[in-house]
Amino acid sequence: MDKLVCTADPCDTLSVSAKYGDIAFRADRAGNAHHTVFATPADARAFARTVLRLAGEDGGEKPTADETPEPSPIKVGDRVVVVEDDPFHRTGEFVGAQGTVDELDVTDPDQPFLVRFDAPMGVIETWWCAEVRRIGESPAEPEEALTPAQPTFADRIKEAKRLLRGTPHTGADIIHLAEILAAQA
Repeated sequence: MDKLVCTADPCDTLSVSAKYGDIAFRADRAGNAHHTVFATPADARAFARTVLRLAGEDGGEKPTADETPEPSPIKVGDRVVVVEDDPFHRTGEFVGAQGTVDELDVTDPDQPFLVRFDAPMGVIETWWCAEVRRIGESPAEPEEALTPAQPTFADRIKEAKRLLRGTPHTGADIIHLAEILAAQA
């Protein structure tokens, strides 16, 4: 079964499908798309086990290795590699650079991480970055750790939002652009 019909209102449905390597959960009201949530396969399996447990089942098999708990949040002092730098200025210049988180501004949704680079980028020793990924303690991170994984649909949504920032757009525009980005990959 890939579609649930609401017991309180048969006009409301929830469907699930695989799309762009993610699992898409879509809630509809009278046939009109109301909301779509994209989840990684690992998160979808964990969610399914919760549904089974709530429905009186045992919750299925144990989590697989790729369903380990989310790592702790990035904190000051963590060794990181820049995934997305400043989306407003010098965009892309510092992506892949390694360093240490010097400051964390949780009130800034755009660039919360101040990274002190291992090797200064010209005269720039630090830069506020939008997204970083924790790396090993050694500054000599293996090359494969810097190779980006295949982007998920959620990554493409994030990129579409970044590309459309400052323009009038709808949620449908974001999804459409994300689909175009996925098709180009």
